[in-house]
Amino acid sequence: MIAFASCSFVWAYDRASLIRLNIEQPHNVGRRLMRVVEFLQSWERIAYLVPVLGLAVGLWATLRNKSSPLIVECTIGSMWVLSLIWVGLAVLAWQVQNIPMVHLWGP
Repeated sequence: MIAFASCSFVWAYDRASLIRLNIEQPHNVGRRLMRVVEFLQSWERIAYLVPVLGLAVGLWATLRNKSSPLIVECTIGSMWVLSLIWVGLAVLAWQVQNIPMVHLWGP
Protein backbone atom coordinates (compact mmCIF):
# COMPACT_ATOMS: atom_id res chain seq x y z
CA MET A 1 0.00 0.00 0.00
CA ILE A 2 2.81 2.44 0.84
CA ALA A 3 4.51 1.74 -2.50
CA PHE A 4 1.33 2.55 -4.42
CA ALA A 5 0.87 5.72 -2.36
CA SER A 6 4.43 6.83 -3.08
CA CYS A 7 3.99 6.25 -6.82
CA SER A 8 0.79 8.30 -6.75
CA PHE A 9 2.52 11.05 -4.79
CA VAL A 10 5.42 11.21 -7.26
CA TRP A 11 2.98 11.38 -10.18
CA ALA A 12 0.97 14.21 -8.58
CA TYR A 13 4.08 16.06 -7.35
CA ASP A 14 5.60 15.88 -10.81
CA ARG A 15 2.53 17.42 -12.41
CA ALA A 16 2.19 20.14 -9.78
CA SER A 17 5.89 21.01 -9.90
CA LEU A 18 5.88 21.29 -13.69
CA ILE A 19 2.91 23.67 -13.53
CA ARG A 20 4.64 25.65 -10.78
CA LEU A 21 7.87 25.85 -12.79
CA ASN A 22 6.03 27.13 -15.87
CA ILE A 23 4.22 29.79 -13.83
CA GLU A 24 7.17 30.98 -11.74
CA GLN A 25 9.75 30.85 -14.52
CA PRO A 26 7.90 31.56 -17.78
CA HIS A 27 11.17 32.09 -19.64
CA ASN A 28 11.91 28.35 -19.13
CA VAL A 29 8.70 27.04 -20.71
CA GLY A 30 9.53 24.39 -23.26
CA ARG A 31 13.15 24.15 -22.21
CA ARG A 32 14.79 20.92 -21.28
CA LEU A 33 14.56 19.85 -17.64
CA MET A 34 17.32 18.36 -15.51
CA ARG A 35 18.17 14.76 -16.29
CA VAL A 36 16.93 13.54 -12.90
CA VAL A 37 13.54 15.15 -13.51
CA GLU A 38 13.40 13.67 -17.01
CA PHE A 39 14.23 10.27 -15.46
CA LEU A 40 11.35 10.67 -12.99
CA GLN A 41 8.96 11.63 -15.75
CA SER A 42 9.92 8.67 -17.89
CA TRP A 43 9.76 6.14 -15.04
CA GLU A 44 6.80 7.40 -13.01
CA ARG A 45 4.28 5.12 -14.74
CA ILE A 46 6.60 2.13 -14.83
CA ALA A 47 7.18 2.53 -11.08
CA TYR A 48 3.63 1.29 -10.48
CA LEU A 49 4.97 -2.19 -11.28
CA VAL A 50 6.94 -2.19 -8.01
CA PRO A 51 3.90 -2.49 -5.72
CA VAL A 52 2.35 -5.06 -8.05
CA LEU A 53 5.52 -7.16 -8.00
CA GLY A 54 5.78 -6.74 -4.24
CA LEU A 55 2.23 -8.00 -3.81
CA ALA A 56 2.88 -10.94 -6.13
CA VAL A 57 6.08 -11.92 -4.29
CA GLY A 58 4.37 -11.57 -0.91
CA LEU A 59 1.42 -13.72 -1.96
CA TRP A 60 3.70 -16.31 -3.53
CA ALA A 61 5.85 -16.48 -0.39
CA THR A 62 2.81 -16.73 1.88
CA LEU A 63 1.22 -19.52 -0.13
CA ARG A 64 4.49 -21.39 -0.67
CA ASN A 65 5.78 -21.63 2.87
CA LYS A 66 3.57 -20.42 5.70
CA SER A 67 6.03 -21.32 8.44
CA SER A 68 8.81 -18.95 7.34
CA PRO A 69 7.82 -15.28 7.04
CA LEU A 70 11.34 -14.16 6.08
CA ILE A 71 10.56 -13.54 2.40
CA VAL A 72 7.37 -11.68 3.29
CA GLU A 73 9.21 -9.47 5.79
CA CYS A 74 12.01 -8.77 3.30
CA THR A 75 9.44 -7.86 0.65
CA ILE A 76 7.63 -5.47 3.01
CA GLY A 77 10.91 -3.91 4.10
CA SER A 78 12.12 -3.45 0.55
CA MET A 79 8.80 -1.86 -0.43
CA TRP A 80 9.20 0.69 2.38
CA VAL A 81 12.78 1.49 1.43
CA LEU A 82 12.03 1.80 -2.29
CA SER A 83 8.99 3.96 -1.56
CA LEU A 84 10.95 6.37 0.61
CA ILE A 85 13.77 6.58 -1.93
CA TRP A 86 11.31 7.23 -4.78
CA VAL A 87 9.51 10.03 -2.91
CA GLY A 88 12.79 11.53 -1.68
CA LEU A 89 14.25 11.53 -5.18
CA ALA A 90 11.17 13.28 -6.58
CA VAL A 91 11.15 16.00 -3.93
CA LEU A 92 14.90 16.56 -4.16
CA ALA A 93 14.97 16.63 -7.97
CA TRP A 94 12.14 19.13 -8.29
CA GLN A 95 13.46 21.37 -5.53
CA VAL A 96 16.85 21.50 -7.23
CA GLN A 97 15.12 22.18 -10.56
CA ASN A 98 13.28 25.17 -9.06
CA ILE A 99 16.30 26.97 -7.62
CA PRO A 100 16.17 30.54 -8.93
CA MET A 101 19.17 31.65 -10.92
CA VAL A 102 20.51 35.08 -10.02
CA HIS A 103 22.83 36.92 -12.38
CA LEU A 104 24.94 39.36 -10.42
CA TRP A 105 26.72 40.92 -13.37
CA GLY A 106 23.96 41.30 -15.92
CA PRO A 107 22.24 38.90 -18.30
